Amino acid sequence: MLDGSGWVASGDKTASGLPLLAVAPNLPLQIPSPWYEIGLYCVGVSASCPYHVTGLSIPGMPAVWMGHNDTIAWGFTSAWIDEQDVIVVQLNPANPMQYEWDGVWRDLTVREELLTINNEEEPIPLTIYQTHIGPLIPLTEDGSPGDQALVVLWSGYRAPADPVGALLRLDRAENWSDFRAALQTWGGAAVHALYADVQGHIGYQVAGNVPQRSSDDAGLIPVTHPGAASEWSGYVAFDDLPSTFDPAAGYIIAANNPAEIESLLLDRTAHTTETFAAIQSDTTSPFAAQLLPYLLDIDLEDESLIEMRSWLAGWDFRFNMDSAQAALFSAFWLRLLDYTFADELGTVPCDCANVRQSMLELLDYPNHPWWDDVQTEQVTERRDAVLRRAFEQAIADVTKRLGDDRTTWTWGALHTVRFTHVLTDIFGVSVIEDRFNQGPFPVSGSADTINTTPSRTAPDRRFEVVAAPSARLIIDLSNFESSRAMLTTGQSNHLASAHYDDMIDPWRFIEYHPMLWENASIEAAADAMLALEPAADLPTPPPDE
Repeated sequence: MLDGSGWVASGDKTASGLPLLAVAPNLPLQIPSPWYEIGLYCVGVSASCPYHVTGLSIPGMPAVWMGHNDTIAWGFTSAWIDEQDVIVVQLNPANPMQYEWDGVWRDLTVREELLTINNEEEPIPLTIYQTHIGPLIPLTEDGSPGDQALVVLWSGYRAPADPVGALLRLDRAENWSDFRAALQTWGGAAVHALYADVQGHIGYQVAGNVPQRSSDDAGLIPVTHPGAASEWSGYVAFDDLPSTFDPAAGYIIAANNPAEIESLLLDRTAHTTETFAAIQSDTTSPFAAQLLPYLLDIDLEDESLIEMRSWLAGWDFRFNMDSAQAALFSAFWLRLLDYTFADELGTVPCDCANVRQSMLELLDYPNHPWWDDVQTEQVTERRDAVLRRAFEQAIADVTKRLGDDRTTWTWGALHTVRFTHVLTDIFGVSVIEDRFNQGPFPVSGSADTINTTPSRTAPDRRFEVVAAPSARLIIDLSNFESSRAMLTTGQSNHLASAHYDDMIDPWRFIEYHPMLWENASIEAAADAMLALEPAADLPTPPPDE
C-alpha cells in the first residue's frame, strides 16, 4: 500500500519562499483509478461544519486522504514497517481443535462462514479457526487443521484503529500539533506522513502501530517457539516514532529512492511546481549506472557484440519510453537473473530492491557459486562468462521482439501498462473485457527510478508493468491555485463517460491539471452540476443509545 515517492521542501528551497509538497503513491494498476479527486467544502465553515479541503479520496471513504485545506497540506507513502509475524504451532494429535502454547493445549475457536461467489446459488462453506492472538492458517490441502499450522499475528487485527476519524481530523487540522494529534489514531499499516503549512513549516511523522517484539524475535522468519515470549509486548508509543519538524536541511524525503531525489532537490535553491514535476518524471536508474560498468569491463571477441556494447555504453541510464538502450539493458538484466538466481531457485526472482542489491554485491565475487549454472554438471561458470552469455542472449531477445534494426527499438514497446477492471475477472467474456480494460500503453520508468514502474520478470509476461504512481500531487503552499494533480485513468467509473479514461495519456506523459481551489475558479471551470437534496419527508433517525 502507498509505496512510491514523496517529499517536501521549505521556503528556503523554493522560489516563492513557502513550502512545496509532492507525493506519488505507487499501487497496482487498475481501472477505475483507486483514487478520485474531491473537494469537501462547507457552505459556511463553522464549528458544526469545519471542512474546506481538497485532494484525493477513495470510494466509500468520507474524507480526503491526501491534499490540503486552508492552512496545511499532507501526503502519505508506505513506511514498510513489518507489522506481521507468523508463528508455527503444533496441534494436538488427540484433539486437532487444540493448539500448543507454552506447553499447554488451548482450544481453538471455530467460526463457520458462507461465501457466495460469482452469484452461485449454493454458497461455499468456510471454516475459520482462531487462536487467542490471531487466525490459524492450515497447512493441509483440504483446509483442516492437520498436525501443524501457522498463526498470523498482525497489528491490523489486534490493535484498535480509526482511519476514518484520523482522516477527518487531518481534513480540519490547522497546524503541526493538530496534524500529529490526528495521526495518533491512524492505526493499521504504518505510513510516512509529510506535512507543510502556509506559515512556512514542514514536518514528517511515522504513523501506525509498530510492534514491540522480544529481543529474540526480529520478525524476519516464522517463530517456532509458540508462547508468551513470541507475543508482542505492545506497540511503540506514538511520541517515540520517527518525527521531525523544520529540519535544518530544508527538505524531507520519504521515498524508495531518496538519494536520487535529494540530488535533484539540491541541484537548485528556487524550486517551483515545474521543477517538482520534472523530479516526479525522472527516469534515471542508479542501478543501471552501477551494473553496466561490469559488462563494459569484460573481454569480448565477437565484433558484433563489441559494437553493440559500445552503442549501449553511450546510454544516459534513463528509462524513457523511446529509449532503445533501455530496452537492451533491461533484457540483459533479466537474462542475468535467469543465469544466476533462477537456476537454483526454480523461478526468476522479482526485479526489486533487495534482488538488485544482491546482484551488485555478487558482482564483486567473480568465482562465487551463484554464478555457476547447476544445469551444466561438467562446467563451472564464472562471472564474466555469465555476463557475456546474458548480453548475447539479450540481443537475441530484443531482436526477436522488436526486429533487426535497433534504431526502431524502444523501451515502451516492451514496457507497457494495462489497466484491468476488477469486474472483468467476473465476466470472463473477452468482448466485455476489451471494453472495460484499457491498454497496453507504453510507459517510461523502471523499478528503481523516481517515476517508479516495476515490471514482471516471468518469461511469459516479461516487462509488463505491475505497479505505478497511482496519482501525482504537487501542492504549492504559496498559492493553492497553482497546485497540480493527475490520476492514472480518469475521474469516472462510468464506461460511457468521457472521463473514464481521459487521464491515461496525460498521466503516462507526466502532465497535470490544476487543483482548483477558489470558488470562482471552480465555478468558472464547471460544465455540469449534480445536486443531491434530501426529501422533505425523511423519517427522523432514532436517538443515539
